[in-house]
Amino acid sequence: MNKPHNLFDQQSLVFTNPTVKEIIHEFEHTFNTQLSATRKNIIQKIHNVYKDSMKLRLSGDDGTQHSQTNIRLEILPDKDNYFINKIQQNYRHFDFRKIRILNDFITSTVEYESHIKETELYPNYKLLKESAQEQVKLFDLKKIIKELFTDLILNQTNEDGINDVLGSYFITTQKIEIYYVPVMLFAILHNLSYSSLFTVVLAHEYAHAYHFAGSDADGNGGHSLWAADRACIESMAQFYTEDFCIKSDISLLGTHNAYKTLLDNQPEDYRHHIEWRKKYTKENLRLGLLGLRNRRISGITELVFFLDKLKKENESGH
Repeated sequence: MNKPHNLFDQQSLVFTNPTVKEIIHEFEHTFNTQLSATRKNIIQKIHNVYKDSMKLRLSGDDGTQHSQTNIRLEILPDKDNYFINKIQQNYRHFDFRKIRILNDFITSTVEYESHIKETELYPNYKLLKESAQEQVKLFDLKKIIKELFTDLILNQTNEDGINDVLGSYFITTQKIEIYYVPVMLFAILHNLSYSSLFTVVLAHEYAHAYHFAGSDADGNGGHSLWAADRACIESMAQFYTEDFCIKSDISLLGTHNAYKTLLDNQPEDYRHHIEWRKKYTKENLRLGLLGLRNRRISGITELVFFLDKLKKENESGH
């Protein structure tokens, strides 16, 4: 497995996008410090929820509150500069933050327009709004978000790991990587706090870690889960990520909203659990996860068939 390149080792790569430059500076000088102060607490909350809901335990967890698991976490700017290169190619000088602000200005002022229409403020307001609209018209922000986040899926699931734009879980080395440039840019474009989105991405990658590396009551792991359909792997991780976000939203404000916003911009492989939550019990899903881990189930159709069977058995009392 190739080790991801650190952004700052790439001497030949010159970053001209103003938002990427701001993000790197902000991470280095502000957010990284904030993250370091809260990361341990967030991870502990993730462990508490997942151990209870999945009935799995990671190696190194001795059951005490502050036990250390064998999962390593690394926060990098990007994976092999994949995301940043995409911005360099297509949006070299595009100020994402400015366009987001202009969009928000246009949207937020609509309800106040009627109140100032007959006042001396209106001519200046009208000029400002028209100027903002002209600039925004040059760019389709929804299309940009779709291109950078919904469609820009690394789509790599193999025996080494599950890789994606925002984060990766590496099966053989039991390591999580979070890529802060795309995470922070997504947060900027959707007016989310960095910490809430980081928490969601971290919870998603830890769900993968539990699914692959977690041991059940008999000591069995889930290494062979990598052979299942990506839709099964990602939607199962999403189910437990949402569970965590719902349970932790009081203590970690904004996580559920960040989760829902991210979900709205993710492809179909990440969304099957929406229907599962409506139809099946949490125990049904846990048994489905076990079926995927022991390779009795590998495809999304098989998984749904299995879940339907469990549902019917529950309803019939068997």
